[in-house]
Amino acid sequence: MFGCAVFFTASALGVLIDVPRPAHTPLWSFAISVVLIGAIGVAYAFAALWDLRLIPVAIGLHIGLSTFAEWATAASRVTVLAPAEQHARLVTDAIACFVCVVFGYTFFLRFIHTMARGHSRLQTEVRLAKGIHDALVPTVSGRSGHADYYGRSLASGAMGATSSTCSRVRMAPRSTWSTSPATESARRS
Repeated sequence: MFGCAVFFTASALGVLIDVPRPAHTPLWSFAISVVLIGAIGVAYAFAALWDLRLIPVAIGLHIGLSTFAEWATAASRVTVLAPAEQHARLVTDAIACFVCVVFGYTFFLRFIHTMARGHSRLQTEVRLAKGIHDALVPTVSGRSGHADYYGRSLASGAMGATSSTCSRVRMAPRSTWSTSPATESARRS
């Protein structure tokens, strides 16, 4: 969906290129150039977001568009339109631009909605896992001889560790021991 959104947004810009021209190419060649501009936008977007090795693809599309545009806009292939035909061509350009903007906007909304729904689903799973963890690993506290102890298992993100759980044990009134299965060591604070 993201690719379609970028394609239609870039294509809308491609449609606007035809507006200020005094002489216009046939609609079929204009449509090809609009599709190439949309493809260039998609190639640059995916190169920026996924893999920079796609930049040569975008540059190749640029070269292809430039070559095609040079061929399509040769003096023998373009025509200066009469005022009524010029008006009809500009109406066609406006409708095509509007359609591309609407499709681009719609696909961006669908993409954002899909990503938000996936993020919400992930957050729900994390909350559920935390609830299960809290229910299965209760807090332990008590007194043994001269020491009070308190133990609670926390997720590693809460402690800053890299393991799945950490435990915190409170011994005497002024000493605290924290242990993490990832480091296999205890620190006295």
